[in-house]
Amino acid sequence: MPAAPPPKKSHTVLIVVAVLGGLAVFACAVVAFAYVVFLHEIEEPITQAERDVLFTIETLTDFADVEVDPGAGKLKRVRHFDGSREVTYEYESPDGAADPLYLSSSVNLERNVSDARTVYVGSTLGFKLGMAFEGEQALQQVARSGLFQWGDESRAVVLMKGDKPVGNVFAGRKGRKVFLVILVGVFFEERDDVEAALGPILQRLEAYNP
Repeated sequence: MPAAPPPKKSHTVLIVVAVLGGLAVFACAVVAFAYVVFLHEIEEPITQAERDVLFTIETLTDFADVEVDPGAGKLKRVRHFDGSREVTYEYESPDGAADPLYLSSSVNLERNVSDARTVYVGSTLGFKLGMAFEGEQALQQVARSGLFQWGDESRAVVLMKGDKPVGNVFAGRKGRKVFLVILVGVFFEERDDVEAALGPILQRLEAYNP
């Protein structure tokens, strides 16, 4: 019986391999493009103008009797590839502090109103989702719309641990600007106090144009 001919190489397999390789390269290019357009940050120097539009621990001490380390606050200003800007401030008490305190404040300056709306909704939704994964000790949010109102849309809540208030969340959007404050360890429960603490900051924010 004559010997069987040697197997031929499958052109189909080679084509599939080539296509998969091309798709992998394309996927990498898409990921890289998305990173540059949506995620890439260019850090910029902080000026007094940025400090003036953020609610910092130094501002808080004018309204609450708390012991803090002013130097522990972290400021950051970034510009995204699409031209939008974000300024953030974060303070957290050292581990083991007798009265733990957390403060986060941010300002977003978006390219247009539509983007600002998306950021506003995303910031409040992201906070809700984060709270949902805190387990049994999760803080509860009680809406207090009369506590804070600013701009085109705003939201205010009192954070509760059991039946005890322990913090606040204030979020607002005016045009292309989005303002957010998260405070845990100290809380505001009177509108007049909120206006005294945030009013001057928001006035400066309305004029802020980096």
